[in-house]
Order: sequence, then C-alpha cells, then structure tokens
Amino acid sequence: MKKLIILLITFSLVCTFPIHADIVEPGVKGEKYQTGYDYKEIVFLTGEPVELRGILKITESATGGKTKTTLDYTLSNTEKKATLKRKIVFNENVINADNNYQAGIETTIDPKVTEVITIDGKTYTLKDYIFSKSSAVDNKNIIKYTSGFWNGTKRYTEGTANELTINISADSYKYENYWSTVETALIRHIITYKRPKTTTSTTYIENTGDIEYGVTTIKTKRVLERESQPSAISFKESYVLSEHEENTVVYKYDLPNLKVTDVTKRKTGEGSYTMNTLPQLKPLPIPRYTDITGYWAEGDIKKLFSLGVVSGESNYYNPLVPINRGEFARAIVNACGLMKEEETAAKNKAKTKAKVEPEISYSDLNTDDPNYEFIQKALTTGIMKGIDINRFDPDGTLTKAQAVTTIVRALGLEDMRLTGARAPFMDENTISNWAKKSMTVAYDMGIIDVNEYGMVQPNKTLTRGECANLINRFITYLQDKISTDYRERIVNFR
Repeated sequence: MKKLIILLITFSLVCTFPIHADIVEPGVKGEKYQTGYDYKEIVFLTGEPVELRGILKITESATGGKTKTTLDYTLSNTEKKATLKRKIVFNENVINADNNYQAGIETTIDPKVTEVITIDGKTYTLKDYIFSKSSAVDNKNIIKYTSGFWNGTKRYTEGTANELTINISADSYKYENYWSTVETALIRHIITYKRPKTTTSTTYIENTGDIEYGVTTIKTKRVLERESQPSAISFKESYVLSEHEENTVVYKYDLPNLKVTDVTKRKTGEGSYTMNTLPQLKPLPIPRYTDITGYWAEGDIKKLFSLGVVSGESNYYNPLVPINRGEFARAIVNACGLMKEEETAAKNKAKTKAKVEPEISYSDLNTDDPNYEFIQKALTTGIMKGIDINRFDPDGTLTKAQAVTTIVRALGLEDMRLTGARAPFMDENTISNWAKKSMTVAYDMGIIDVNEYGMVQPNKTLTRGECANLINRFITYLQDKISTDYRERIVNFR
C-alpha cells in the first residue's frame, strides 16, 4: 500500500470543531451544481471494477458539539447497465474538547442507512452496516491537524442465495489552513463472496478479495501574476487569487474470478481517477509602490500588497527600514488568514461559532495603534508573546531568529521531529538555544536560506524587505510545500 500512496505525492497542491463531510467512501467529488456534487466511485461487487458516476447531495446541520451530515448518492454507468442509490447519515459528537484547541470526535451512522446497487441485471441490497470512527484534532494556531481511524462491515445480498461481506479498515490524515487543505485516507476493503456451487446446491463457495484505496482531497488558494500586454496601460502586472480543488483515488485489487468455480483463479489490477473543480478567480489590488523597482524582494512585496498582508496606504514601502513588532504582527496575522476566518465565522453563525478571546493587556499597547487588533490576535492565538510580563514593545525591532521562531510556532511545528542529517550553519554558534530548533525546521522547510558563506545570520535586525521575502516563503509553504511535507514527515507515509 505504501508504494501505491507514493503515486499520490506527484499531484500538486476554519479552525473550529467539528469536522464535516470528510472522506469515508473511496470516491471523489468535483463541481457543485444545483442538484449536488459531480461524483465518481468504483465498486467491486461483481469481482471486477465498475465505475459509477452521478450526483452526491450533502446536507449538514449542527447543534452544539453535534453534527449531522446526510450523504445522498445517485450514480449510474450506462455501459455496464449499473445504478447505485445510497443514503447514509453520519452523526458526529465532539468529546474531550480542550477550549477548541484539542478534541476527540466520535462518528456513528444512523441505522436507517440504505443502499441498492444494480449491475448488469443483478441487484445487490445492503442488509447491514456497522460503522465506527474516531478522530483526534489538534488546533495549532493557524493549522488544524486531524488524524482519524474507522472500521466497519457491510453485508449485501444478491438474488436468493448469494451474499457479499465487506470488512473495512481505514486511516485518514488531514490538515487545514487558510491557504490549503489536504486530506488523505488509506482505505482497505476485504470482500468475501459467498455463493452456491450450483443453482440447486446447498454447498457454498467462499472467495475472498482485497482492495486498497488511497484517496486524496486537495484544496488550494494561489496567487496568479499576469503581465499586462498593452504598453499603454497604467500597470505592468495584475494579480488574481485562484481557488481550486482536486480529488484523486488510486486503487489496486486482488480478487477472485467469479466466472469460474476454481477458487485459485484471480483478477488483479490497479488504476486511478481524478476530478477537478474549475478554478474560481478573484481580482486582487494592484501594487503601486514606487521605491521597490529593482529591489531583490520586489516580487515578494508586490504579492503581499495584493493579498493585503502589508499596508498599502503609502506609495513607499521602505524595504531597507527595520520592521517593528507591531507591523510584523499585522503581516503574520494577515498571512495566516486569521482575520478572514473571523469574518467567515461571523457571516455563518449557524454552522460555526467564532471563538471569543479576552484581550491581553500590556502597558505599552494602545487601542489607537493601527496594528492593535492584529497584535491582539497574534497574542491570543499564541503566535507572538510580549518581551516581558508587562510590555509587548510594538515599536521595537526584531531579529531574524525571533521572526522565524514566530513562524514555526504559528505552524505548530516547534516540536516536530527532525528527519535526516545536514551540515550545520556556519554561524550556528551565534544562534540562541531557544531559536536553534526553529531555525533548523524553517531551513528544512525552505522558509529560510543561508547566504553565500553558509551563514543564516540569526541576530540580524529584520528589514521590511527581508520580512516580505520571509512571509511570502511562509505563504508558499502553506500553499504548496506542506502537502508533501505533511505526507512525508508528519504522516510518514514512506
């Protein structure tokens, strides 16, 4: 199965409880229409893969810590003369919640589940479905990490004498942040076919097969830069935010040949299928800074302006000026999408409730400070801390090591187990003990680099231009690189 999942790595890429509509069945959904989602699934009830496609309707409701999700499938395959009708209700209950930061989720199904599959004149009717799922959720500031495990048994009848039983075991791993969401489920079906030797026989043949699925859902937001073609135009480039979803299933199977009575005859194979959504495009503001032309981080600054990560009230960015702690709080909070998540929660109170945090008081924080609300968000989420018990020092500068430590803390990876060996920084002896692991983690993730002398310069005061480069690389990690790192390092698929 691990070799199978490696294939998934080649595909590119709001923190509240509970989880909605996670992967359970080995299928993929695409565009959402008025009637529901375009959906595709492979079934193996006949002893060979049969692809079905149609509509999946998802209905959700939530009360307190309990969520009810109804999935209604209507699928078909004209060539195989196949249809599938399935309706299932999942009940999710949050248990052991720790202030909305850590929780367990218990998932069960309503016993009234129905499923009928017809393939080439044969009808398979679901008689029993036993299901239980347990998930653990850890809200690490800007990223929600989830791991889940479920098992179950489905029992079908076909005709008057044939029976099929599917034993299910599965693991799922998921992370969610403002820029991307990736969920991967490893699902195994052990299917047992029971049929009489002949139409009049009371002696039964039992054959067992095995199907393994790797199901991945990837949602990403990307910033696209478009160069202006006409020369007589007031801007050289424009920026667009693109939102896209890609869902993939990779599978392999080893099944009995049901067309013969010899139980040693097998059918094996593998395959994959993918469904994508049409990218949703949103125009972004056009940068108008006049003092960054030719500067090495010009592209980073323009991207952050278009995203609203840095302020655009002036025509001057001042890339060589040191950034202060209040400005850095604004940048990191905007880069994490924390304010946008609050806006989403406020507009959708029926489904999610924004977590209200008390303000943190420091003697040098003033509500008139234009960065005040961003500083408070950085403090209440634990991304940033004061310089002592009574001061935040919003106008003070910060070093590269302090900024990098803040970013790694935001990712919740300050305790990540490091993998592999690498040469130390040439100036490693200048890195404070409290920053050494964060600097190594950030280097391994590609968020920082060494200079031509192999030095990382941890104690250098961070300028506004250097901050733009650092934050942009942080966003790029959230958009793309974390999908690979999550599988390889955190989930450890390899």
